[in-house]
Amino acid sequence: MPVVTTALATLTAFAVSDAQPVSHTAEATLIVQSGATRNDPGNANEAATLAVTYSRLIPHDTRIIRYLAGVLGQPSLQVQQRITAVTDPETSLLRVRYSDAEPRRAVLAARELAYAVAGVRRVTPAIAPGSVVLVAYPTVAAPSSSGPSGAVPVGALLGLILGGVLAVAWDRADARVDDRGALRDLAGCPVSLIDGRVRGVVVALLQHWRATAPDGQAIRVALVPTTPRLERLLWDLAQYFAETAASLGKPLGVEIGVPHEPWVGGPDVTLVLGGVPGDEDAGEAVALACNLTVLVVPAGVRQRELLAALAALEHHGVWAAWALLVPQRGATPRRAVSPDGDGAKGQAGDPAPLPSRSEVGSQPR
Repeated sequence: MPVVTTALATLTAFAVSDAQPVSHTAEATLIVQSGATRNDPGNANEAATLAVTYSRLIPHDTRIIRYLAGVLGQPSLQVQQRITAVTDPETSLLRVRYSDAEPRRAVLAARELAYAVAGVRRVTPAIAPGSVVLVAYPTVAAPSSSGPSGAVPVGALLGLILGGVLAVAWDRADARVDDRGALRDLAGCPVSLIDGRVRGVVVALLQHWRATAPDGQAIRVALVPTTPRLERLLWDLAQYFAETAASLGKPLGVEIGVPHEPWVGGPDVTLVLGGVPGDEDAGEAVALACNLTVLVVPAGVRQRELLAALAALEHHGVWAAWALLVPQRGATPRRAVSPDGDGAKGQAGDPAPLPSRSEVGSQPR
């Protein structure tokens, strides 16, 4: 809270001293494929021509504009005015840009614009599927106009007052995910509520995961949290699944991180616990090593945190197969109940911490 207030105080002071608006532009780089293969260079001229065509089409494609306006919650006309697309001379490189006064919104918009053009989001039929590939992911927004040069004490005082008010308002207005419907819409995958009251949900999930495995082969399911500091919740959830499986006479493996040695043998289903996607590839490494990726989403998570985790996975070509909506504290049971009413024989044990950022990918088995 003090950091936010201080930042807003500074911004307000700048605005008082000089009201000139600041614009930030984020850029994603894509390439129109020439059809080159190992033995055929393809047609670079046609690819360059198609890139020019796309650059003129993108700012006027109503489907792309409506999609981006929906993501940002802004009017379509305003969104259209902030989209640009250019090409590098004599190449098929295509640069899509979005300008906004808010740098984070500029980065979000440029990312979603690149997804729409590259076909990650199936938005418009005007761009041939597979014809455009994302090369450089937008990460920062650079100032595209000169900004304020100084601040005055009056501005600083007003900023402190305004900062406190807006910080509270921002925290309350920041959208959160509290139900399966909202999570399903954002994640684009099936969602199950795991609150410990209905064990049949876990049984159905285990059966579904086993059914997706090829005959005679084991399957590994990555459990990836969307927010940090979920070690105990993630471990308790994995133990709950393992104890439920044990009560049904079908052991379930639980591992942390990706080991150096290849996986050999073991249970037919193994849960592999990973870190948060985007946190120095902690979650992505586990997801890429497994057959299925399952998001673990605590109830009340901020939408921006969820979207950031999804984007980090998608950047590595990983899409969530399922999402588990779980209570943040206290509602995930530590022991499953067996069909005859006794506790499962497996020991829950003490929760082990998830691997640190540098340890993911180097855990011994």
